Amino acid sequence: MNGVGPLLVGGAHLSHRNGNELQQAINAAIASGAPSFTIGVGDWVFTSDSEPKRSRPGVSLLIAGASNLRLSGAGPNHTSLWFNPGFGIDVEDCQNVTLEGFAVDTLTPAFSQGELLSLDLAAKRATLHVEATFPLPNDASLFNQTCPDGSGGICGEIKAVFWDPATRRMLQSQQMQNPMGSANCSERTCTVGLAALDGDWVDPPPPGTLLTLSPRLWASKYPIPTFYKGTIGVYNCSGSLFQDIDTFGGGDMVWVEHLGEGGNTYRRVRVARRAAATGGGPLPYAPRLLAANDDGFHSMSTGVGPTVEDSELSFIADDFLNVHNRLLVCTAGFGPSCCRVLPSDPSTREVHGAPLPWRSLSPGSLWTRGRLGSSTSAPRLAMATSAPHTTAR
Repeated sequence: MNGVGPLLVGGAHLSHRNGNELQQAINAAIASGAPSFTIGVGDWVFTSDSEPKRSRPGVSLLIAGASNLRLSGAGPNHTSLWFNPGFGIDVEDCQNVTLEGFAVDTLTPAFSQGELLSLDLAAKRATLHVEATFPLPNDASLFNQTCPDGSGGICGEIKAVFWDPATRRMLQSQQMQNPMGSANCSERTCTVGLAALDGDWVDPPPPGTLLTLSPRLWASKYPIPTFYKGTIGVYNCSGSLFQDIDTFGGGDMVWVEHLGEGGNTYRRVRVARRAAATGGGPLPYAPRLLAANDDGFHSMSTGVGPTVEDSELSFIADDFLNVHNRLLVCTAGFGPSCCRVLPSDPSTREVHGAPLPWRSLSPGSLWTRGRLGSSTSAPRLAMATSAPHTTAR
């Protein structure tokens, strides 16, 4: 697998290798039942064609149907996988696999970042100068301008976070649920509406404070299901190990595991800000305040919960860690072998916008007769159509 020339990332040229060729090689290793696969040293770039793109659409690395496979990089400091914001790694229907020894990052920042020029509490708006190489908050490729149902206005929770310029850490006692509702830019000076801005803020941040505006990519105005996408998604997997993996950029939740027997282990996984280029040397882009726009780790509806060891979740604009179940609707079965379930996403679970078929769960899994004790199959299930994205809690 050969390099495909220099790539401009954040103003610096990055010598990179073709991630699409890496995908083909991994597919072949899975098909042949190979016990191991090595990802070579360097920067692997995943794009939707042979030429890197700086905005969506993009492509993810898919690892599907593997069992008893060890997939290893040369270490997070030596092997990096680069994606457009909102894309990453999807691990699906795997058993007893190991992924280890690499970093994950975004080709461009997944958020806007700049210096606060003014803050008008009464008008609930902020004006900032956006740093070079960072997207403007009116960039339609990252910041949703309309909702999927056709209603107007910015959609999908775009969060404003204020930062201390000296320490480059989040300010304490700020309103984290402060969504951006409008954006108007002239060159790199932008005024944004912050609907939840506290008009009685006693000690508001002064000019010179740093400000990030981070969208929840792929989200609509309905939290369920559209908030639950992962830069690294682990779906319907069991008994697998993920270790020595650093993530430096993500436009959604970083680690998301969902469905399946579970019992997966996450060891020495880091969500952090990148400190150096792959292989050492200066950063290939301007320093970023955020490592991820949303949750660091989110596990839901697995038969056995995750084991998380010696890991770091830092510089994220939402929850650090969540482990929980969700209401699952059985659509077929409760026979002697398995129950087929429908996640609370009515359009099936989507991996970066691409729907997947229903999952048939194996005997003894969380949703079988053996676990539930008894059950009754209904001939028909009626669901309300007026609020298609609601869920029971």
